[in-house]
Amino acid sequence: MTTRYVWVPHGTSGGWLLVHRSVETGGVSDDFWITGEIAPEDASDVLKDSAEGWAPLVLGEQVNFLLWPYVLTAVTGRQLRKVREQLLLTPVRPLADIRVTVTDTPDGPEVSSPSIILADDPFMPGHDDLHLTPEWERGSLDASTRRAELLTAIAGKLSLPAADPAHVVVVNRFVARSGRDGLDEVLARRSVRAAIAALLAEPTQDEPRERLADELLRHGWQFDSVPVMLGGEPKPGFLERLVFFLVLDPGAAGSAASYRIATLPSSAALLDPPLMAALAGYLGPFDPALRTTGFRSALAVLPPEWDPPRERGTHLAPPAGDEIVTVRGAGTVDLSDPQIAQIHLVELFDSQGLPRGKFDLSAIPMQPGDSPRVKS
Repeated sequence: MTTRYVWVPHGTSGGWLLVHRSVETGGVSDDFWITGEIAPEDASDVLKDSAEGWAPLVLGEQVNFLLWPYVLTAVTGRQLRKVREQLLLTPVRPLADIRVTVTDTPDGPEVSSPSIILADDPFMPGHDDLHLTPEWERGSLDASTRRAELLTAIAGKLSLPAADPAHVVVVNRFVARSGRDGLDEVLARRSVRAAIAALLAEPTQDEPRERLADELLRHGWQFDSVPVMLGGEPKPGFLERLVFFLVLDPGAAGSAASYRIATLPSSAALLDPPLMAALAGYLGPFDPALRTTGFRSALAVLPPEWDPPRERGTHLAPPAGDEIVTVRGAGTVDLSDPQIAQIHLVELFDSQGLPRGKFDLSAIPMQPGDSPRVKS
């Protein structure tokens, strides 16, 4: 029997303590418990308590909730989907493993080979702080595979839908024509990162796109929202967690562009140079005929947990602003289209102030001196 304690961060000031218990009796069964949102240093209290406090969990007893040292409730049903979503939002911090062997005897359960493995973490207790009796084996925690193990255990309790080939994936793309400097500094500002986080929480909604464009304009960058709609692409869960910023260089021959990708820490860890280049060559061009090859094969090597599209409304909390990572593309991308117009979206309203349609002028090739025209 192994009971794992894991910290699931939400920004720098809060998060959840997640407890995962695996019981091996020929097969493996998994159970989960979670706290409400608490401060990181409070998570250590669960281990500083007495050994009796661990008993219900580590002995495999039925536990629905514990009031020790705060409410720890069982995770079932839709709540388990929410926990999975939160694990995909950010890297986790494993804190401790408690392992025991439990044997049924006429006198009740008999425990043998107890061990406790602690992370080397500033806010966690040391072994000496736990007042363990001599039979406890002590060790240091290898945290490298914990997130993948948690996702695998959750997947075993869920019927996760496979990616629907007809599913339309929305990749949020913002385009600007500007040679000014300072975009990296702007994308690092708190208000901009908060707007990006709101969009990542609801990637298919127009309102957070407009709020992000307005926020960027407030900081001197005129970006237009030009989302990319893709059908039947692999790894839609990964693609919907990206915000792609494309800056066209009006002074370059053809249509060279630099780009940034804003995303969550867990997604950023997957963005190696080949995948970055594949994303830029596929998401950059406005004309689908100009997209480079290799996009699908680059996505195909990503871990399987990114296959299902993001489930709406299942997250414990949207990403915090300080959880956003911005990755800068190396060099520039040649879009190979000298006729790309400046992006401009015109929205029409009737006399009652009701919206009556939008026209995307970016789809209309323009020559210098041309006036904008709207195709019927």
